[in-house]
Amino acid sequence: MTPCNKVTGCRPGYGVAIVSELETSELPFLIERLKKLWVLELLVEEGTFQKAASKARVTRSAISQTLSSLEKLYSKPLVVRNRGEVRATPFGAEILNQVRPILASLEILQPMPKIANAPKMTWLDLGAYESLAVALMPGLIKRLESQCPGIRIKIRVGRTALLATLVRKGELCMAVVIDNGFLDDLNVVSVAEDRLGLYLREPGCEGLPIGALAGGTDGQTTFHTRFLKALAISKKIGFSSDSLEAVLAATEQGSIAGVLPTRVAARAKHTLLEITPRKVIEQNLSSHRICLISQKNCDPAETVFLADEIRRLM
Repeated sequence: MTPCNKVTGCRPGYGVAIVSELETSELPFLIERLKKLWVLELLVEEGTFQKAASKARVTRSAISQTLSSLEKLYSKPLVVRNRGEVRATPFGAEILNQVRPILASLEILQPMPKIANAPKMTWLDLGAYESLAVALMPGLIKRLESQCPGIRIKIRVGRTALLATLVRKGELCMAVVIDNGFLDDLNVVSVAEDRLGLYLREPGCEGLPIGALAGGTDGQTTFHTRFLKALAISKKIGFSSDSLEAVLAATEQGSIAGVLPTRVAARAKHTLLEITPRKVIEQNLSSHRICLISQKNCDPAETVFLADEIRRLM
């Protein structure tokens, strides 16, 4: 019998280990190893810790801790960091080449969503915060058209205060918003979390003016105000906009240091450098929820269905 490969836990050339050939006591360790190697594959594929964290829906520190655990296990460096970007070392690449067939074969085990579970929605007037609309709506519209054939969809883009008002009035069925702390009279379902960060296009540009989202009709969100105060940069803001996409574009151009949600910064075509002090990140001052809001009497089945679809795409 060909011996088991100590790196992947299976014979070379096979995608999945044969469970009957493994000691039962080894399985938890093998599963945990595969989880960590999946994170390593994601990190190398995405190229940055932040993008990997966004894709895995975990914190950046969780990705870093997983990498440290693997490097301690193998007693060798697995990645090389260069100006915020990450690539595999030769040894790390060798590990990934061996484990990729297993990770690829496990993809088929993911349960497919059952279309029969979708409520019979014939129309949907949906609101979306601007930066969320850019990232979310193309995929969500495609999913809804697949799940609910013939559905008519109308999208309204705006800030949280406006969208919440339109939901209360019944002019929108639901809306995907950033929690501003004034949603108590609505049905609120959390679909994701995010935080703010301070980003540069590249090192050496720390003296640039600060760019940030302008306050809306409801003022500035509490978490935004706390973040600016913690960094002591309120007086350095030289660019403000109603659009986070405009702040992102100016940051990518190297015109400003941008205050951006990590999910927005991760969409940059050029990998941005986060310069948020570690102490500020650890204080968790700017964490906030991304929520689906609806009226209290909204059909629960539709709310649950849409929230699940949004989580799938976030």
